[in-house]
Order: sequence, then structure tokens, then C-alpha cells
Amino acid sequence: MLDSTAKLPPMRVPILLCLSLVLIGCSTIESRIQEIPAAYYTLPPPDQHLIRMGGIREGFTQDQVYIAWGRPDTIRRSYRGRRDVETWIYTGTRHEEIPNWELHPFGFRCGVIYEPVYRPVILSIPYFVKAVTFEGSRVVEWEQARP
Repeated sequence: MLDSTAKLPPMRVPILLCLSLVLIGCSTIESRIQEIPAAYYTLPPPDQHLIRMGGIREGFTQDQVYIAWGRPDTIRRSYRGRRDVETWIYTGTRHEEIPNWELHPFGFRCGVIYEPVYRPVILSIPYFVKAVTFEGSRVVEWEQARP
């Protein structure tokens, strides 16, 4: 019989919450095509294929890049020679574990005893993946980090 008052272990709750947020927030090329079909279906077949492969080219609109690459992590706006310039930057995150030992006291009648407890510190380190620059809402250049 299941105990309805039973609680999940403390670490499982954050993990399940993070996993559900990731799954809810996932978008795919297919789902982005469904969001703005006109930006995709008005393209010639070679460009449609390029987008489905996650590629972009000079002259693509912001909607077409969004379909191929998704929502950027950062948008940087500037002005270059009477033209508005917008750069979309995509980043990834790697996680690094830093060893960390803590001493936790246990009190007894005869004194205090300290027990070492391992609690690593997890660092989230962002890194550059790719960027695309638009002038007048059209792609003028892009770059990608080597894998």
C-alpha cells in the first residue's frame, strides 16, 4: 500500500522540477515551423532543407534563423553606418564540480565530535556556441565555435 504522506528524498524534488522545466521549454525545428509557417514554406526547397539541418545563410530573415537555431540567449543591439544592427548570441553551459568537505558537529555529553561531510560545489559555466548578425532584419554574417 502506498503511503500518501511519503515524501520524495530532498535531492529528487529539485531534479524532477528542473527536468520538467527543461521538457516544457524545449522547442524543435518542427515546432518552430508550426509557430511561423509562412517564414518557412515561402522558401525554396534547398533553403527549407538547410533550415531542417539547422543551417542558415546570408539573407535569411530573423524568423528563418529563429526556426533553424531557436531563441537566442542574448540579443545585442547597435548602430552601424545608419543601419540598425542586431546580434543574436547562443551559449551553452557546462557544469564543473568543485570538491568541498565540511565539518558538521555532533554534540554529546562529553563534548563535540566533528564529522566530515562531502558537499561538492557545482559551478555553471557558460560558453559561446554561435552568433548571427542582422542588418535591416537580414543575416549579414554568423559564426560558430568549433565542436
